Amino acid sequence: DRHGADGLYRRAAAPLRTAYALLDAGASRQATADRLYTGAGELAISVGWLAHDSGRFDDARSHYAEALATARMNGDAGLEAHAFCNMAFLAR
Repeated sequence: DRHGADGLYRRAAAPLRTAYALLDAGASRQATADRLYTGAGELAISVGWLAHDSGRFDDARSHYAEALATARMNGDAGLEAHAFCNMAFLAR
């Protein structure tokens, strides 16, 4: 493993902040907003997994909670289930 989860985790934080900044800026079309919510939520889950894999359990929990909130704000049941799945894995 060339970079390790910790190195990737630190690099992944910037795109996640950008995704949420785009959401905060708003989208002119609902279809675009839906894709932004789903993308940001999935990215939060991925960043959470990198945090989990590098032993940053509090950070992982925070990212999974962020993904869950994003899913609920957009009514995305699939994203919500994915976030819960990762939260459950973290609780093991």
